[in-house]
Amino acid sequence: MIKTTKIQRIVGCKEINPKEVDDLNPKNCVEKLLETLEIHEKHKRPDDFPVIRALKFLIQGFSDGNIIYSRYMNVWYMCPNGYSEEVRYFIEDLLYDERVLFMEDPCGLANALKAKGTDGERNHPIAWLELNNGFFLSIDETIFKSFMKNIELISKK
Repeated sequence: MIKTTKIQRIVGCKEINPKEVDDLNPKNCVEKLLETLEIHEKHKRPDDFPVIRALKFLIQGFSDGNIIYSRYMNVWYMCPNGYSEEVRYFIEDLLYDERVLFMEDPCGLANALKAKGTDGERNHPIAWLELNNGFFLSIDETIFKSFMKNIELISKK
């Protein structure tokens, strides 16, 4: 069941912004986020960072075979098996009027999708990690597949 939502535009605990993709290809953006997780693990820090908890939740889900991924309304998503229907409703709310979700910070998914393929595309994030419920959204298939592949590889370690 999806709890109150807090969403993080990512990479490496920061926003993935297409402006940065000029310097970093999408694969490097995902690697940067996962590098944050690796550094966190190496230094044996407690799991008090929401981004780390959300990533570990997805990794554990892959290990347990409990993660599904799909595309809905032009948004790629990855979530625990039992969350799929609610994640789809969440995507609909984000696209039609995200204010109904009462999030701490705006997500901007609708604006990012509207701008996709235009000159304005470079001003919007293209991937998000939901921090309270541990699911991932992206409007970019390359970034989504790279993130999924890396999470799956880590889960097999």
